[in-house]
Amino acid sequence: LFQLSGLNGQLYLYDDKVIIKKKGKIAKLIQRYFNGGRSFYLTEISSIQVREATTLINGYIQFTLMDGYENKGRIMKSIKNENPLIFSKENNELVAKIKFKIEEIKQPMQNLIKQQSLIKKQCKEDEIKDYKELLDLGIITEKEFIIKKKELLK
Repeated sequence: LFQLSGLNGQLYLYDDKVIIKKKGKIAKLIQRYFNGGRSFYLTEISSIQVREATTLINGYIQFTLMDGYENKGRIMKSIKNENPLIFSKENNELVAKIKFKIEEIKQPMQNLIKQQSLIKKQCKEDEIKDYKELLDLGIITEKEFIIKKKELLK
């Protein structure tokens, strides 16, 4: 979908994943800090940090992943992280489009996860109602009902 050539590598955005390949002048200078790149699925991204570049200061795009891997801090600190991509001012618009596209792709995924969670909750509530009916009919005891209810509400 998108390709960004930054100062320390390239970012490739596909329908389902992001690939960051570390190449370029800055990457060669700090090669010992990373393994050459990273690939992760969009479902693994919990947030995206963007710092716009100015005339004097480069910007970066960095992904916080579900596994908690991130490196918050200033540019020099985040440069050592294999995740952020450093870019110059002329790429600000492209980076904004990449962030928007990722969030746009992730939105239906997040909605699906919320729906599945709601369905599970409704299933538990229905199951509790079923056990209550069994209790009312005298098929199970009050103690059995309470035990099942506690199990379902965990």
